[in-house]
Amino acid sequence: PIRKTFPDVDFKESMVDSAETASYAAKMLTEQEIDGVVIWALVSYHHDYSVEQLVNSGKPTILISDLYGGDLLFLEVWDAAKRAKSPVIPISSSGVDEVIHAINLIRAIHSLRKKKILVVEKSHRADDQSHFWRRSYDEYLKAAKEHLGVDVVIIPPEELMRHYQSVDIAPANEIA
Repeated sequence: PIRKTFPDVDFKESMVDSAETASYAAKMLTEQEIDGVVIWALVSYHHDYSVEQLVNSGKPTILISDLYGGDLLFLEVWDAAKRAKSPVIPISSSGVDEVIHAINLIRAIHSLRKKKILVVEKSHRADDQSHFWRRSYDEYLKAAKEHLGVDVVIIPPEELMRHYQSVDIAPANEIA
């Protein structure tokens, strides 16, 4: 059902069941253009390899634990992801609806890449510090670029008004 839901998504698969296949999957993440990772933890036994390199790739990752299998691997990998502050969405479910929703989140992140967001404001240094984003505004702008690939352009209302007033009305009326 997942492939049918996303016919335009090119899923590259790798079964990780050894140190060699874990390394191969990690290599795919660095050598190929991959927007996100889906890890479906399907085993509940101890293993002698690490998949931490997969969740710590920096790419948006969906970590799935089927309710009836995979719990130990899921917990181990989720713990590693939390420690590394990796962008991981954990899902524990036997259905696919949550997985489809999470894949849509990764697609939304991908669609933001190389986009610009226009923020029209007088000042982000307002006295009102009750809004958490105002306390570290520059960090949020940097994070938007780093993690989402989004450029945030900030202009004052007066500049927007100058652009608005400079528009030739005749062609605008034709378009409208």
